[in-house]
Amino acid sequence: MLTNVAAVGATALMMLGGSAVDGQVAHAAPLLPGPVSVSVVSTAGSGCPAAQASVTSVGQDGFTLRLPSFTARTGNSAKITERRRNCQVGVTVTGPVGWTYTLSKADYRGRAQLAKGAVGTMHAAYYFAGLSDTTRYTRTLTGPRTTAWQASDSTEIRKLGWAPCGTPRSLNINTEVRVKPGPVRNSTSLMTLGSGGNTSASYRLSWKKC
Repeated sequence: MLTNVAAVGATALMMLGGSAVDGQVAHAAPLLPGPVSVSVVSTAGSGCPAAQASVTSVGQDGFTLRLPSFTARTGNSAKITERRRNCQVGVTVTGPVGWTYTLSKADYRGRAQLAKGAVGTMHAAYYFAGLSDTTRYTRTLTGPRTTAWQASDSTEIRKLGWAPCGTPRSLNINTEVRVKPGPVRNSTSLMTLGSGGNTSASYRLSWKKC
């Protein structure tokens, strides 16, 4: 179990008129009567070794996860298992008593180098531990292209629903990248989540009374 925790007090948020996410002031609605904290409690997957995910900023209206960047690849000496890389992070989000939350937006970025006919896919899934409902989002790129990419999910993510009131549950966020090779044998293609060794994924929160 990991112990990285980020928290912010309601007093500071009221002074700012919102909360700081990725270094910018954003306005929270409604303003909660107490602090919000977000903790990373687990990591798993071929793209993120244990203990290498952390919360870097948190406010009433959202939080940012820092993950090691990871790459799916195909071609040349790449193994079939390298065509997919993923990272599942479990977080606990705690707010004032009597309030519950849901995700309302997610932002990701990375790089792609895709040969002719190759397909790169970024996929995200969200669910609360112990519940069957899973929300999914997909961003697809087709080669040939070499480019930085961004993905912003504000539609599918809203189907997650609200966290159960009065019963703390881990929110699981599973991100992955995949590459499907093109018709040219052994042509190299890459799909990376993040760049420069790390990536930050930002998540917007919405709140309501139980």
